[in-house]
Amino acid sequence: MQMETLYTPNCVRTFTGQFIKINEPDPLMIFPVDIAVGLSRAMRFAGHTKKPYSVAEHSVWCMLKAEELYPQDSYLPFKVLLHDAHEYLLCDVPTPVKKLLPEYDLYTTILQDAIHDRFKVAVAARDAQRIAEIDKLALEWEWCNIVLKNAVLVLDDKSRIDYFIHHFTRLCKTPVVLQP
Repeated sequence: MQMETLYTPNCVRTFTGQFIKINEPDPLMIFPVDIAVGLSRAMRFAGHTKKPYSVAEHSVWCMLKAEELYPQDSYLPFKVLLHDAHEYLLCDVPTPVKKLLPEYDLYTTILQDAIHDRFKVAVAARDAQRIAEIDKLALEWEWCNIVLKNAVLVLDDKSRIDYFIHHFTRLCKTPVVLQP
């Protein structure tokens, strides 16, 4: 291992070996497999659930809800699937903690914009409202069914990754390479 790659300034190394500069991400270095791996291993509620429940599963739940609520909008489900994609590098930070980290929102926006650029996604104000609505529904459902009732099917690591990639490839409207 080369030491200079261990301490690459402002970068996070992804599963496929990409070094993503958090404050200036190169969209061409963002790959669906890295997003799927990162989100499948980032746990909701800071991991404080009785059974593992990942951001990847949350994202797919939200995407399926978008298809149910807005069947006429064929672009919205993909936008919803990617709504927390920045967490593949920034992790799922609980809202009370986010409020204590003012720069977190800045890096969320920078990274999310690069992800949208990479996959040719444009999120209009109406989309953002719908995404927020669905995200709130998910939070309430997850709280009742995962945190309180412990009623979730536990997927293994590979299944969580495959689950996300399946829906990503089904919904992505532009040709994309899954990994380098």
